[in-house]
Amino acid sequence: MKEGQISPFGHNVMDRVGTNELFRNFATLATNDLKAALEQFDAALAKAVKNSSESTAIKNSAKDKVLDVLSVIAKNVDIVANGDETIILAAGYEVQRPRSRYEGDPGVVTGLVVEATLTEGEVLCKWVKGEHSEKTAFEYDVEGQPEVWQNGNYANGSKLLIKDLPSRKSVRIRARSLGSQNRKSPWCEPVAVFVY
Repeated sequence: MKEGQISPFGHNVMDRVGTNELFRNFATLATNDLKAALEQFDAALAKAVKNSSESTAIKNSAKDKVLDVLSVIAKNVDIVANGDETIILAAGYEVQRPRSRYEGDPGVVTGLVVEATLTEGEVLCKWVKGEHSEKTAFEYDVEGQPEVWQNGNYANGSKLLIKDLPSRKSVRIRARSLGSQNRKSPWCEPVAVFVY
């Protein structure tokens, strides 16, 4: 929460908690403790405009006191609410919903196209990212030699210029999606290209 939002938010919570019967068991936290902390913070905020280090320290201390009281009130509201979001909202707080994050494996890279550039040792890769992919990993293998896949590059988008490949050789390039929690898709089918 930005510093300029603390006082209006605190006054809103103070008014709602102090006057709602649902919160009568801890209403004095709002009407006494929070009110006093907000008054001290508002006064310190007005003085801190001059930017002296002493007034800034006083303002920060007052801000911490307001945030501490708001935190205690929030815990009490949470107990009374017992999961009922309307009660949390009635106290002036916001409901924070966890962002859902995909927990499965990312989809396989498809449509991999590898084109040799006119620069020695470089190829341009284009592909369709796998579903729920955060990054794409690439490896290469020199054709005609024992199969040894070597780490290549990583990309966030759907286009990558790979450099420093063995020149005047045919190489195979493959890719796979990397997802959350170190999950990986299977490798896509390799694509062969002659590197200049």
